Amino acid sequence: MLSATYIVLREFLYACRELLLGFPRYLNAILHSQDKRKEFVNITPENIWDEKLPEETFSKLERVWVSCGDQSGQNHAVPIIHLLQAKHPNIKIRGFGGSAMSKAGMDVVLPLADLNIMGFIDVIKKAHLFLYSIYLFARELRLFKPQLVLFIDYPGLNRHLLRCAKRENITTCMYILPQLWAWADWRINDFKKADALLSILPFEATWFKQKESNCHFIGNPLGDHLPNIKQINHKNTTVAILPGSRKREINANLPLMLKAAQDLYAKKPGITFVLPHTNFKLKKLIETHLNSCSLDIELSFDHWYERLQEVNAAWVVSGTASLEVSALGIPNAIVYHTPSLLFSCIARLAINTPFIGAFNLIAQKELAPEIYGNKLTPQMLTEKMLLLLETNKYKEFQKNAKEIREFFLPPGCSKRVVKYLEKLNHSTNQSVINKLS
Repeated sequence: MLSATYIVLREFLYACRELLLGFPRYLNAILHSQDKRKEFVNITPENIWDEKLPEETFSKLERVWVSCGDQSGQNHAVPIIHLLQAKHPNIKIRGFGGSAMSKAGMDVVLPLADLNIMGFIDVIKKAHLFLYSIYLFARELRLFKPQLVLFIDYPGLNRHLLRCAKRENITTCMYILPQLWAWADWRINDFKKADALLSILPFEATWFKQKESNCHFIGNPLGDHLPNIKQINHKNTTVAILPGSRKREINANLPLMLKAAQDLYAKKPGITFVLPHTNFKLKKLIETHLNSCSLDIELSFDHWYERLQEVNAAWVVSGTASLEVSALGIPNAIVYHTPSLLFSCIARLAINTPFIGAFNLIAQKELAPEIYGNKLTPQMLTEKMLLLLETNKYKEFQKNAKEIREFFLPPGCSKRVVKYLEKLNHSTNQSVINKLS
C-alpha cells in the first residue's frame, strides 16, 4: 500500500498536469461545441430509478464515509444520514462535512462544508487545505475501512478522493454530479470510475450513460420539500430579485438587477420588489448594494418559499434558485452577468448545451428567458420582465411548470439514494462471496 504522503504528491502532480492541459482542452472544446450542442438536443430524458429490491438486498451497512464540501451538499447529506441511521442502527458514519452533519450524528473529520470554499481563486488560496484533505482521506481509508464512500457534489476535491478510493478497491457512489455535459467533459474519465453515479437531472443521467458510466436518475431533492404551485393575485404586482448565493455572483448581478428594478418601476409605478435570501451572512453585502438604490426593496431572510409564493415573477441568477423558482410556477428571467469580456466569450463558445438554465434543459425549450454575457443592460432585464408579467404568459408558464414538475420532482429522492447504497453494498458482498467460493 502506498503511504498517504505519496498519494498526496501523486494527486498534486495530477492536478498540475490537468491545469497545464486546460488551455488546449478548452480550445478543443470551443472547436467542437457546435457538434456537442446538436448531440445534446437529441438526448432522451431518463426515467426515475426506483427498482423493487428483494429483502436480502438490504444487508447491514456498518461503516460509511461521506465527503461533502459545501453548504448545499450538506443540506442534501443530512436527510441521508438520518435515513442510514434509522435503517442501520449500528452504522458508523465519518467524513468531511459541516456542523449540520455533525448534529445529525456523523463524525466530521474536517469541517469543509462550513468553510464553503468555492471558485478557482478561493481553491488556489486554500490549496494546502485540499492537499491535507487528500492526506486525511487516504489515511482514513486504511484506518476506518469504509464499506463504501458516498461523494456529494463538490467535484473539485471529490474527483481526487474518488481516484484514491478506487485504487484501494473501495465501493464508491457519487450523488449530485458535476455538470460535465455543459463544459469540461474530458473530466468524465475520472468520474466514471465510480461504481455508481446518482443524478438529480433526467437529461444528465442519459448523458453520463452515453459516456459508459453506471448512472441513474434518482429524482431531485427539491421534490422532498418544495411547496405546491400557487395562484397569485394579479391586482398587486411583486417582482423577486434573486442575485445568487455567492459574493461574486451578488457583486456582478445585483447592481444590474437594481437598475432594472428602477427602470421597471418607472414604466409600471406601484410595482413592489422583494429580495428573499437564505444566507444571513451575506446581509451586509446585500444591504450595501440596496443602499445605493432609490427604491424601497424588502430584504427577507425568513420563510424563503413563503415569500417566493407571493411574487408574480422574478429575475434570478442561474443556478439552483432558478430551478426552484421555475418549479414553483413563477415566471422568471435567468440572469448571469459576467463582467469579464474574456470569460464571457470563452463561456459562450465552450458551453455544450443550447440553454444554461436547468429548467429549460429539462423542458428542452426556453421557458424562462436567458440573459447572460458581459454586455447586459437594465433595459434588457426590463424588457423580458414586462413580457413575463403579461397574464397569458403567466398562465402558460404555470401550465408548463406543472407538467415538468410531475416528471422530475416526485418526493423520496433521499430514500432512493439510501436504497441504491444498500444495493451497491449487497452487490459488493456478493462479489466477495463469489470470489471466495
